[in-house]
Amino acid sequence: MNKNFISKLTLTTVSIASVFSAIAIEPAQAANIKEWRIDFFDETGELFGEGEFSYDLDTKSYVPYYFCDPFCDEYSGFYVETGLDSFSANLGEYNWSLADSAGYYWWNPQTKAPNTATISRYGIFQSDDSWFFGDPYFAEYFLRMNGTQGSGTWSQAFTYDFFNEDFVETESGYFKFYSSGTWTAKPIPEPATLFGLIAVFGFGVLFPQKQR
Repeated sequence: MNKNFISKLTLTTVSIASVFSAIAIEPAQAANIKEWRIDFFDETGELFGEGEFSYDLDTKSYVPYYFCDPFCDEYSGFYVETGLDSFSANLGEYNWSLADSAGYYWWNPQTKAPNTATISRYGIFQSDDSWFFGDPYFAEYFLRMNGTQGSGTWSQAFTYDFFNEDFVETESGYFKFYSSGTWTAKPIPEPATLFGLIAVFGFGVLFPQKQR
């Protein structure tokens, strides 16, 4: 048994031990807190910004139908299991967080789509497959994301004016510093998964050496 074999055996053993340690130490987090990474691309396909969001399957978020909640009866709303716990998006020098949301937001794991429910005085206004961050009343300093299957389109804009033709014209009016593109979201590997990949790699390195 040479030294090279012993060192690889040690690496593999440590990798396996790390897998079981990760599972034993953080079982709840590994099983129930889901984190996703977002990549934002500009219209040319170049990476423009990055972000993340997460939700906890151990919690349920209540979405009311009317302004009177939580004083209405228990049937005046609904619960979602994937309501956002956190959100961040950094595009150039600008950024948004969950505090900038304009409603009740959750992620649909089946369709891999952002979902929104916005409450008005007339009841719930629900816009599927989209998230909106920023000022919903004056449409200033906003980030909008639409899409399904873990990808879609985004747009952001800042200073807004109905009639200023020096701004960029869109369907909603004229904006200064307007940009748009596409986004993709991918799940961030959990700790136990990462250690598992290391262990598999260790076995792949060890056993071919052992057979020689």
